[in-house]
Amino acid sequence: MPEIYEQWLKFISGGQVNSSIPSCFLVNAKAIINDLTSRIDAWYWDPNKNDFAKKLEEAVGEEITEIMRLGDLVTEQGIFYPGRHRRNYIEPSENSVPFYSSSQILQVRPFDLKYQPKDYGPAQKHYVYKDWILITRSGSTGRVVMVTDTIANTMVSEHVIRVICDEQTIDPYYVYSYLASESIGKVLLEKGIYASVVDHITPDFVASIPIARLKPDRERAIANAMREAEKKRDNANKAFVEQQRALENLLKENVGK
Repeated sequence: MPEIYEQWLKFISGGQVNSSIPSCFLVNAKAIINDLTSRIDAWYWDPNKNDFAKKLEEAVGEEITEIMRLGDLVTEQGIFYPGRHRRNYIEPSENSVPFYSSSQILQVRPFDLKYQPKDYGPAQKHYVYKDWILITRSGSTGRVVMVTDTIANTMVSEHVIRVICDEQTIDPYYVYSYLASESIGKVLLEKGIYASVVDHITPDFVASIPIARLKPDRERAIANAMREAEKKRDNANKAFVEQQRALENLLKENVGK
C-alpha cells in the first residue's frame, strides 16, 4: 500500500506512475466506460493480462492460423453451470452416484466423496459426461479439469462451469491443453476473475476467451498426446483402487481368525 500511495501522489502531481511497481498502472477512463463488462476492478485491467491477450490477437501467421472465441467453438448447450439444488446424500450403492465438489475434481484421489440417488430429480442437471471440460468458477477459481472415464456420468457441484466443445469444429483435448496451461490459459482465465470475498468467474467471460487455432495436424498431435496422458492417469487411478480393495478384502477375510 505505501508504494501504491506513493505512485498515486506522483500521478496527481504529474500524471505519471512507475509501471514497474506491482499493482501500479494507468488505464484510460474511456476504455473502462466503453468496456462491455463494466468492470472497474484493477485485476481485470492488469496490463500483464491485457497485453498478452492483445499480443495473441496479433500473432496470427504461419503457426497460429486464426484466433477464435471459445463461445464459437462449443455446442448449442455451450458453456454453463447448473443451479443450486437441495442436497440428498445417501450411502454408496448401485442406486447412487458420486457427487464431486469443486475441490474434489482437482484431487487425484478425492477424499470424503458423498453420494446422491441416480434418479434424484433436482440433481439431474449436475451430471457431467466424457470429454466435457470443467472450470472451477468460485473459490479456487479458474482450475481446469477434463471429464474422463473416472468421473464421467457422475454429478459435479454448481460451483463448476461446464464447457462442451463442438467436436466437429475443435478437439476438446486441444482446448483442455490450452486452458490448463500455466502461461496461456491461466493468464487468460485470471483476467475474468472478480471478487468481493470469494473469487468468481462467469460463463460469459469464459466464452470470450481467445483460442489460438493451429494447423489441423498440429492441433491433432497436441490433443492426442493429452488424450493419451489422461487415459494413463485413469488407468493408474483404477489400478490403485483395485489393489486397495483387494488388500481390504484380504484383511477382512483374515483378521480375527
